[in-house]
Amino acid sequence: MRLLIIGAGGHGRVVASAADAAGIDIFAFVDSNPPDESINDIPVYNSLEKALAGNDFEEPHFIIAIGDNTIRAAEYSHAIAAGLTPASVIHPTAIVSESAYIAPGSFIAAQVVVNSDASVGENVIVNTAAIVEHDCVIGSHAFIAPAAVLCGNVRVGAHSFVSANATLIPNVKVGEHVLIAAGAVVTKGYPDEVRLTGIPARSTPLPANESVTGLIPDIS
Repeated sequence: MRLLIIGAGGHGRVVASAADAAGIDIFAFVDSNPPDESINDIPVYNSLEKALAGNDFEEPHFIIAIGDNTIRAAEYSHAIAAGLTPASVIHPTAIVSESAYIAPGSFIAAQVVVNSDASVGENVIVNTAAIVEHDCVIGSHAFIAPAAVLCGNVRVGAHSFVSANATLIPNVKVGEHVLIAAGAVVTKGYPDEVRLTGIPARSTPLPANESVTGLIPDIS
């Protein structure tokens, strides 16, 4: 498999490092605002079309390495429409149960634990040292930040963002487009489109016309 990484910022470099550690051949980066012509001798193109033009490789797989859930979902749809196949990248230091399911296009970072019968949806980021315990379900295009903890049988809806060091206690279910702040402890379920902060977490509505990750600075 040869891998096209869409996104050449900080997270893109993290994904590239994990892919390299997993023995995956990286074909190129794509970034609309490329930081350089190459990163660690891997070429960077400013569009998907330019990356694919004149390049004939047998297995056109891709992963989206962009932190913003809304942008990542849009780029995922664009790459699918271009005929590419999503690939998951799992760092070799991650512990993923044989009974867990990782959907195509998702990234499992270093030192992550995904335990028995957990399910990770498409185009999800589970970042460094996060814990996804048994029977959890993470919806597509969600982001689980470093050191976040999802205890057993937790549900996180599509496009939601669980910030660093947040904890969801067992059996909690949160909806789609939910922002869980750093360090929050979620002790009960919540519907779509809320922001959860504090210990225990309390909810406030998301600002009108504001995406979840639009409220988080420096997502790359």
